[in-house]
Amino acid sequence: MRLNVRETRTKGKTYTVIVNGEDVSNRCFAFDTVEGWADCYQVDDNGKIIITETFDTAVERLQGTVIIHENPKLSDKSGMAAHKRWVKDFFESERENSE
Repeated sequence: MRLNVRETRTKGKTYTVIVNGEDVSNRCFAFDTVEGWADCYQVDDNGKIIITETFDTAVERLQGTVIIHENPKLSDKSGMAAHKRWVKDFFESERENSE
């Protein structure tokens, strides 16, 4: 699945985007699960988005295994609980597979 979140995301819909086991959701703006890349804003050591000398945001393309999860709308409490369980289960399985 290819999606440019900034341009084609349905209003109110969010995604959890994981590249090679790292959650990049908070800085990812486009991804392709088939070709295995995610375009993200670059962040510094403090997690702040890097702004270049020309006042543009610095971006990077991460390559690897891209997994997405479509999150439920924020107003749906049962959906949010299910999403939190999905994220927890994903990272637990990643940790178990790396041991």
